[in-house]
Amino acid sequence: MIVRFLRADHPAHFEAAKKLFERAQSGELRLVLLAPVLAEVVFVLSSVYKCTRAQVKDALRPFLFHGGIECPESAVLADALERFAKTRVDLMDCYVAAAASGHGVCSFDQDFRKFNDIQLRQPGI
Repeated sequence: MIVRFLRADHPAHFEAAKKLFERAQSGELRLVLLAPVLAEVVFVLSSVYKCTRAQVKDALRPFLFHGGIECPESAVLADALERFAKTRVDLMDCYVAAAASGHGVCSFDQDFRKFNDIQLRQPGI
């Protein structure tokens, strides 16, 4: 739904998505945006449509704070999108880093070293 709305490459799907978002904006219905859905949209925009990381962030951030869309993790997801746009780290690692900001992450993944607010702890070391 979000991809069709953003890309408007399928006229009927775009119109249906637009009407759905308008209904949510008016309070007629409530939509919920969860992290896995956002991750799928990031994947499609990045891989299929070849959007840059900055374009992905700019396109998706408004959905996190849209009046008609409930996004339980909006602050964490916004932080994850910022990290995604500024690095070459995949979205899920950016999400973990955003959720763990100011704390440690236990992982062998060295990408977490790219974030100054994350203390990387390697298991068993």
